Formats: sequence, C-alpha cells, structure tokens
Amino acid sequence: MVAVLILALLVAQAIAALAFLQDRERALVSANRGQVVERSVALVRLLAASPPGMRETVLRAMRAPGFAATLDAEPTLDRDDEDEGGRRLARSIERRIEKAGAGPVRVEIDEPSWFERRRERTGEVRDHDHHHHRGRRHEIGLALSIRLPDGLWLNLDHALRPPPFWRAGPMLYLLLTGGAVSLAGIFMVRRIVRPVRALADAAERLGRGEPVRPLTAGGPRELAGAALAFNAMQDRLRRFVDDRSRMLAAISHDLRTPITSLRLRAEFVEDEETRTKILETLAEMEAMTEATLAFLREEAGAEAVRPVDLRALLESIADDLRDQGASIRLEEGPRHVLRCRPLALKRALRNIVENAVRYGGPPGGTDAAVRIAVADAEGGVSIRVEDDGPGIPDADLDRVFEPFVRLEGSRSRVTGGSGLGLAIARSIVRGHGGEITLANRSRGGLRVELFLPSPAS
Repeated sequence: MVAVLILALLVAQAIAALAFLQDRERALVSANRGQVVERSVALVRLLAASPPGMRETVLRAMRAPGFAATLDAEPTLDRDDEDEGGRRLARSIERRIEKAGAGPVRVEIDEPSWFERRRERTGEVRDHDHHHHRGRRHEIGLALSIRLPDGLWLNLDHALRPPPFWRAGPMLYLLLTGGAVSLAGIFMVRRIVRPVRALADAAERLGRGEPVRPLTAGGPRELAGAALAFNAMQDRLRRFVDDRSRMLAAISHDLRTPITSLRLRAEFVEDEETRTKILETLAEMEAMTEATLAFLREEAGAEAVRPVDLRALLESIADDLRDQGASIRLEEGPRHVLRCRPLALKRALRNIVENAVRYGGPPGGTDAAVRIAVADAEGGVSIRVEDDGPGIPDADLDRVFEPFVRLEGSRSRVTGGSGLGLAIARSIVRGHGGEITLANRSRGGLRVELFLPSPAS
C-alpha cells in the first residue's frame, strides 16, 4: 500500500509539474515579449533620431545576453515566415513606430513546447530541423526585422532560456511530500495490519487448542467486526466443550454403574463356562467404554501447551517399546523444540508406533522392523514412521482413521485392538494444527507421515 501511494504521488507530481511548467513558460514568454517589444520600439526610435555615425554605439549599448541587434541592408526574416500571431504583433509594433517613419515590421515567434525541447536535448531532432535564421536550441525566441526610415533593416533576435524545473527547491518539495505520504501510509497500513495479524495469530492458537484472550475490537470498522465475531465464536466453542465435558462425566458414571452391577450378578452364575464368557464380555464392554471416553476426552482436552524436545519424546516411546521386545530404530537427526500438549502428543505418537510394531513384522531380522525419522519441513517438522508389514489396501488408507474401524478380521482386542488408536492420533495431531497421512511403501510395509507446525512461542 505504501508503494502504491508513493507511485501515485510521483505520477500526480509529474502531471502537476508538467502543467506548472507549461503555465510558467507562458507567463515568462508573455512578460518577456512585452519587454522585447518595448525595447525594440525604444531602439527604433533612438536609431531613427541618431546620426548614422552613432548607430553602432547605440547598438553596442543595447546588446545584452539573449538579445542581439544588427543593422543590415536586407531583413533576415521573410514575410512568408510570419504566422497569425506574428502578424498581430507586427501590426502592434508598426502603430507605435509609425511617427518615427519606420516600418514595415516582420516577426517570427519560436515557442517550442517542453516536449520538443526535450527531444532536442536527447538528440531526436536534427540540426536542420531548427529555424535557419538562429540555429539555437532549448530556447523560446522572438525575431524581428524592422525597416528604418533610411531603408536599413534592424534585425533583432531575442532568446529566452527557461530556467530548469528540476532544481533543489522542487526536488526538496517532492521529497518532503513523499516522506509525509509515506509516513501517513505506514501509519494506516500498520493500523490495518496489526489487528489482522492479531486475528490470524489468535485463530492459529485457537486451532491448536491453546487458550486465547479475547481480541480488542480496534482498527477499521470491518476489522473490529471480525474481532468481535471471533470472540463470539470462541465463547460458543468454549461453552460447547464445557457442556460436552459435563456430558462425558455423566456418561462415564452411568455406564460404569450397570457394568459393575452385571459383573457382581455374573459371579452368582453356577455354570463356570457361562460365567467366564459373561465376565469376558463385560470386560470387553468396559474396555471399549473406557477407550471411547478416552477418545472423546482427548477431543475436549485442556492440557497446557509448553515447549517439548520432540526427539526426547520419541526416544522415551522407543525405549518403552524396546523394553517390551519391539524392534525400533530412531534415525539420527537434529533436535526440534515444539510447543505442544506433551501428554496428548505422546499418546498420539505411541499409538502410531505401537500400531507399526504390531503389524511391522517379527523382530530379530537384520534391520529394525520399525524405523522413525524426524526432519525439517516448511513451516514445521515432519515425523516419518515406517514398518515392514503387509501394508493397507489403498481403498482403506483413509477409512482406518474412522473410530472402531479394524482391518484385522478377529474381534479380539489382543490381535486387533479397539479400532480407536489411529482415530485418536489424528484427532490429537489435527488439534495441534498438523496432519497425518498413510502411504504404502513400494518395497512393502506402511509409511505414516506426520506434519506438526512450529509456531512462534
């Protein structure tokens, strides 16, 4: 915006400068022409009254820079060179010198425009394009040929060189004007950009689940309205989360009570086989209920955001799973400090790594069954988890993120899990403003890619 303002100022100043230059030249030409006419009339009268021996002295006394006068037997101007303006000026001079017995008068006016003189300066006009009687450049001129009473011709040539426009004064004025416009533009741009930047930052932090203070409704009316709308949206989201948290607590209590009651009643069943099946079913129901509540609690979680060493977090997950017999290798790489909800992010990463360990093939080979790598990415950090398992059909790469979707055929929680691991992981990653994708490797196995943004603290 500041650049546009400066450009508009320069264009406006250039147009104004051209208009001013033309008007100033017209005023100078008009004033100069009046002086030339008065000087020419006075010179004709003086020469007419002077003896022939004194005329050269008079001419030398009248000469001045830009004003030349000579006495010749022939006029330097032809009658055909006159235009309408020249003829009017000639008649005016003839009336004033009529009593001195002088006349006629021939006049040629040379008033090249600013553009024509600019072309002359740059060499676009050839020398023979100039008027033959003077051959001067860059000037506004007036030439006169006046016949004296004795038959000699007084040839006058007056040249006015307009002063240059781009002097220190106008340039200083332009710089001061440009500086004032720049300061005003910078002030206006900052006034607009500051609330826009605050709104963008608040929206980014809200999307990552961080607490956000209500925005101040400042700046232009439209931006103030956007800030108020953002505050209202944030209040509605907070009320929605609080209401759902209370609902989750109630569901947790209501589900656990009948399950506990059924477990107590099952103890009184005399048939051991039937009692065992009932208790296993109740245990599975309780586990699924806890997993569901954990998934919902994760979406409404309010864990504080703080800086965490991402590599140290992955090392702790890998060490825990190695202690359980998993074959995992964490690739070497730089450390990344990331602002996140540590417990939630650790749970998401553990779900992904555990899933890779479960399906990544048996340990004990020449290479680790699961490999983890961390790398820089544009605007954040990328985490890659690869395994050597059977992979996932392409049609199911996105469906496995849905809750309770299990591609493993059995209903056993030992072999197939509850179907919530990837759903919880994606919910946590997206809650941090990131994304998670799955892809089958060309050499077999599955690749899980996580992107987590690294906003300024």
